[in-house]
Amino acid sequence: MKTRQELLNYFNDKYKDDKFFRPNLEEKSTELLMKAYEQDMYINEEESRILQEGLTTYRISYDTLEDQKEIIEYMKANKMYTYEDGHIQLNNIRIGNYCIVHVPSYFVDVLKEEFRDKIIHVDLKTNWIGKQHFQELQIGDKVKVVTSGIFGNSTDQGTVYTIDDDSITVRKYRSRTKGYILKAGEIGSIEKIKAFMKVS
Repeated sequence: MKTRQELLNYFNDKYKDDKFFRPNLEEKSTELLMKAYEQDMYINEEESRILQEGLTTYRISYDTLEDQKEIIEYMKANKMYTYEDGHIQLNNIRIGNYCIVHVPSYFVDVLKEEFRDKIIHVDLKTNWIGKQHFQELQIGDKVKVVTSGIFGNSTDQGTVYTIDDDSITVRKYRSRTKGYILKAGEIGSIEKIKAFMKVS
């Protein structure tokens, strides 16, 4: 259990460089500060785990705004989140037109069961790369790579050129100068293959 002064120190340090958001912490109750601190610790822990293991997310669709409100209330009450650009969206769940995007697969299963009459469609599978995907590979391995760009996903193949702690460089098949740098926490996937598929 943190003391009030420890909590104030934590949040003052967190917001010291933020020019646009400087909460008046002295007005907040110790209970509220503790709740916000525990939420921060949960988010940090989950983001670290996702960066290590990777993640698969989906879009869930429903028919009405009432369904949306009910699903989001349930998600918030059960610490469920969406994932966007390397960050967990716990209080700011990303909503589209009658859909919630980038919902982790382990929450989708629970939501489908809880709202089986309200969730009408699950699609738009998205993979996020984790550091452990790099640890399974060695320099020289042949790999299939899926990357995401402004025109959608692109699939290619190549050879692992370098491996760092949080990124991997792949030289494109049949190229000496082109390749990919894949980073942990980004959309995409990489998997080892036995041989290159022939391309025309």
